[in-house]
Amino acid sequence: MIRSESKKNEGAYLKKIKQQIKGVPPMEMSKFAIDFVIAFAVILMVSMIVTFLYNLLVYRTSMVDGESSFRLALIVGISRSLLHQRDKK
Repeated sequence: MIRSESKKNEGAYLKKIKQQIKGVPPMEMSKFAIDFVIAFAVILMVSMIVTFLYNLLVYRTSMVDGESSFRLALIVGISRSLLHQRDKK
């Protein structure tokens, strides 16, 4: 019984050491996912509104560039979430 518990602790310790060697800090994925979803949704909505207003004012058409808004939200959402997790530690 004691031996199996020490094996579990040893496995967790080795996993932590491997992550530190790789330079990747251990993250809690649920917090990362929540941060990402919130950032993605906010950035997507804001960029869609901005492109709609820009097209309305400059070109006098009511179009939204959803493709570039999605890419921007994806890139900034991932970057912001990673930086936020890194700054917490």
